[in-house]
Amino acid sequence: YLKLAEGSSLDSTQLRHFLSEKLPQYMVPSFFVMLDEFPLTVSGKVDRRALPAPSEGLKKSQRFPRDDIERKLSIIWSEILHHSNFNLDDDYFSVGGNSISAVSVITQINQHFGSAFSVAWVFMHTTIETQAEILKAKAFSCHFEPILLLNKGNNRKPIFFVHPGMGGADSYTALAKHFWVEQTVYGVDSYNLYSHQAFINSIDDLAGYYVEQILKVQAQGPYYLAGWSLGGVLAYEMGLQLMSKGHAVKALFLLDPYFFSEKQSAVLLRAFDELMKFQNKLAEKEMQDAPQEFVELLRAVNGVQSKAMYNYRLQPYAEKVILFKAQQAEPMPGCSPKISALLEDCFLDPSNGLAAYVSQLTVYPIQEGHSQLLAKEEYLQFIAKIISEHMK
Repeated sequence: YLKLAEGSSLDSTQLRHFLSEKLPQYMVPSFFVMLDEFPLTVSGKVDRRALPAPSEGLKKSQRFPRDDIERKLSIIWSEILHHSNFNLDDDYFSVGGNSISAVSVITQINQHFGSAFSVAWVFMHTTIETQAEILKAKAFSCHFEPILLLNKGNNRKPIFFVHPGMGGADSYTALAKHFWVEQTVYGVDSYNLYSHQAFINSIDDLAGYYVEQILKVQAQGPYYLAGWSLGGVLAYEMGLQLMSKGHAVKALFLLDPYFFSEKQSAVLLRAFDELMKFQNKLAEKEMQDAPQEFVELLRAVNGVQSKAMYNYRLQPYAEKVILFKAQQAEPMPGCSPKISALLEDCFLDPSNGLAAYVSQLTVYPIQEGHSQLLAKEEYLQFIAKIISEHMK
């Protein structure tokens, strides 16, 4: 709700653009309502009950595609979302888009424009106008670039979130919005999923590749690394490799990764086909509207990375590690009793296998299942708050 200075004019597009440059996206209002005067109570405070509904606010100016690139993007959106007449400043996720349909959008954009964007690009550039600006300026590489800026801050302590096993850095876009404006947040995107190159099939080698890429963005420490699920395993190994190069790693923030003993891994590897069948069923259910070729690639990547995770062996870690531990078990339909029991033992371990290797371990329990750790607002706020406190 706002009151304009006398003689001035403003529409929601201008105001939203201005605020987007000053605030993280989650703090930009969805609606703007212009008032002649604010209604007040008898005590002189704003009478919130008397405020008009948002639909009575500033009308959105009609801004339709003006050139071939904007028109092509509008066509792509229309084909995926099954409706049309998008404004240039319509937010993709406010007009029917979601993370699954974003896979189809980015696939078509890459095919038409010769780009190599990952799904996270749609989360970072959510309007036709901002997408077109990058495409018109050719401000993109035709080759895979794993380090993505999820939140542009002005501090000198960025944090890097490493992709999980069944996805890319887009998994962290909602979490990145919960950090204050000063905090720089990077995502480390999935090489195996998006590079279109031969898979890297070990945790050590994949972590080594990501360390090389991070050093191009931040040449000197201290470093802060984070990761959910497989991303936590990768972040752990990346921390070890950075320290072996003489860099300071101030903290690792691990979102419920699993580390397996040699004995546990032997059992999991013997039942590998069974586990992949179970995991792929879950993925196919979630990705049923995604392009089939992407679903098949995701299956293959999951197989390679799961096997790499089972084969990874923890090494001692002397610096600070913060573990966010999921507290709710999740059903495992279709798994044999032996595998279900092994996975339940891993779940019941209060440190996810870290206690014997990490000397400075802090555990924060979260009353949620592993797959839903980043799905609820309250947990996103809690995780961002704890990470921010440890980075002070």
